[in-house]
Amino acid sequence: MIDNLEQLTAGELGDILKTIEFKYENTTQQYNSPFFKEFSGLYNTDPILLRCSCKQPELFSKIIKSLNLFEEERHGVRQLNPEIIKSLITNVFLNPGPSWIGHFTDEVDWKKFNFLSFEEIPSISFAHRLQKLVEIGGLFFKSKLPLNQVKNLSIDFSNSIFSGKINDFKIYYTFDEGWSAYFGKMGMGLDITFFLFDGISGEFWILSKTDYD
Repeated sequence: MIDNLEQLTAGELGDILKTIEFKYENTTQQYNSPFFKEFSGLYNTDPILLRCSCKQPELFSKIIKSLNLFEEERHGVRQLNPEIIKSLITNVFLNPGPSWIGHFTDEVDWKKFNFLSFEEIPSISFAHRLQKLVEIGGLFFKSKLPLNQVKNLSIDFSNSIFSGKINDFKIYYTFDEGWSAYFGKMGMGLDITFFLFDGISGEFWILSKTDYD
């Protein structure tokens, strides 16, 4: 289906990703983890955690390992072309009707979306970023856990996603930027979304949070 990824534009790859068959996978382990329970309790809006597998894992793994072809450097950091993210959240198999991923496509200003920054971060930094989010807390709720415990819970949660494959993940995130009704329209800088791509299993995860007063 895809022989030479380097010959495709981001838009062309996006058209392919929109129609590849994905399905939702179980995330009960992560939802029930001590970290996610603490994390969820900090905000007035429930965080979203999704795991999506591809019916053609070898193909999607190949795409994941080639995502650098669809990055560009802006302001000194590597960023993924928004077309790639757009194609996944609008995938026809993940949007058969009302669904969790629909939170990311409800009332979207797609022109604005095209200017979002999906910055690449090292997978090894993911747990630390989660730790800092818990330490900062929400608008009205703050964690009462000791810092050491927050650190350990963040590491355990991250490891449950990586499953020993941390070096095979590519992670992009957008910070203080929302784009759909889920994030609200106040521009309060409380939005963060991680897209985690598993280059071995051919899966992707989304972890997103927002807050409101």
